[in-house]
Amino acid sequence: MAASSRLPKVRLGAVIAIGVAVGLVVWLVTRDSGSSSKPTSTLTTAAGATGSKVVPITASGLQTLTRALQRPIYWAGEESGKTYELTQSADGKVYLRYLPRGVAVGTHKAELTVGTYPVVSAFTVTQRGAEQSGSVRVPARGAVAFFNRSTPTNIYVAFPGTDYQIEVYDPSAAQARELVREGKIMPVAATARSTAPSTSAAPALVSPGKLKAVARSLDHPLYWAGYMAGIDYELEQTQGDKTFVRYLPKGQPAGANVRALTVGTYGIADAFTATQQSASRPDAVQVPVTGGGIAFYSKSTPTNVYVAYPGQPVQIEVYDPSPDRAKELVTTGKIVPLR
Repeated sequence: MAASSRLPKVRLGAVIAIGVAVGLVVWLVTRDSGSSSKPTSTLTTAAGATGSKVVPITASGLQTLTRALQRPIYWAGEESGKTYELTQSADGKVYLRYLPRGVAVGTHKAELTVGTYPVVSAFTVTQRGAEQSGSVRVPARGAVAFFNRSTPTNIYVAFPGTDYQIEVYDPSAAQARELVREGKIMPVAATARSTAPSTSAAPALVSPGKLKAVARSLDHPLYWAGYMAGIDYELEQTQGDKTFVRYLPKGQPAGANVRALTVGTYGIADAFTATQQSASRPDAVQVPVTGGGIAFYSKSTPTNVYVAYPGQPVQIEVYDPSPDRAKELVTTGKIVPLR
């Protein structure tokens, strides 16, 4: 892609179809000036339409805007020393850029940017993109995510049951991947039930009694794999109504960088239908599960099994370093609600 030497050579835009993206160069050129001049990018120019609104905004302002629009806006959470720059395009795309304090809004500068794009059946669309030649999947909690080998700084993400695709750009490809892997990309002031945490908290080692207390505080089930000897239970709750129970070997601290059995519970409206749709994808392998549920894993990530039950507004993700064990826990009915 050719681009002006004064603009960052990155791209940002919804993956509406295979091989179609939009240049961040386009967005940067047209969003703040209303210019009708054609950019040098040969990619689709749907984003950054003339008349885009570019404004500085606070975290509380983002929350107010989310409620007013009655739609999600995704971000990477609050960062000290940053100015948040919001761009709304005429076609419904929203971009949130993290500018160093003192840098003027509207600058042509490549910084962490999170785009939220209206896309019908975004999860399915993003799965298709992840299956294409040149795509590389990124592990993501409760989501599908990938980047193209030609642009590793841009990661596309979608969660089941929503009609929004997220794109995460960072000048550092490693930082972009870390934000996605660690579940840092989430809705602003998530409209999940009031019992869901309003902020993310650091993971902590907890007792089974504490896990049960958290389960009682939610208005939907919280799943785990039951009691196990020789382990400690790690609890992490994040915005977006996501709760993770990780089974750490004794002696490991909370947040330890080890691969261990983890059960994630995600509050998702109509989770069963969303999971059924995902399980019908060509790369999905269905897993037998009791209780009338649906379960599957992707051929590219057999360590992660997704489960949902009729009438339950949650999707469960079971991760284990051993794909066989992840499947066995699901098929033998050992993934159960905390009671």
